Amino acid sequence: MAGNQAKAPLLCDFLYVQEPMESLWLFMVDFMGRTAPHGARKPEVLSAPARNLYFVKLFCREMNSCGFCDFFCNSSGDYCYEVIESLAAIGAVKARSIVESAVELLGSDFLSDREKHVQMLLDQKEHSSLFDNLDLLSDSFFQQAFAQDPRDDESENIEKLMIEYLKKHSKSALFV
Repeated sequence: MAGNQAKAPLLCDFLYVQEPMESLWLFMVDFMGRTAPHGARKPEVLSAPARNLYFVKLFCREMNSCGFCDFFCNSSGDYCYEVIESLAAIGAVKARSIVESAVELLGSDFLSDREKHVQMLLDQKEHSSLFDNLDLLSDSFFQQAFAQDPRDDESENIEKLMIEYLKKHSKSALFV
């Protein structure tokens, strides 16, 4: 009977596909959506290395949408501390520092009752220096995290760091 069971996926299963991080992301999201009640994603079903990649990819997708404003105004912002830990885990030191600055800018009140504060923030968006400061941090993040010039020693390439992390943890199981 054990021979009929599907092999549990490892992170290395995604190394040699086209766009490994996107393929891994889609697989994780699909799995969590199928196993969680009411479509709620449960990242705790992922192994620690997979969870780190999940949170970094989640963050990058939100940042590519509309920057820090989008990240913190959506439910993804609930995971800001996990994102900070995950960025550190993959070696994205500068990106982690920028996220920490954004968290500090918003303050613990905002993060403890995000939904209430998001609405207040959106109501005053046109007059808020907070949005301007978050936009500046978003710009900083993009300059640091998605640099493509290998001669630029000052920047980090998040996608490259995720692939290196994936290789380093390639024998890890995807799920706990």
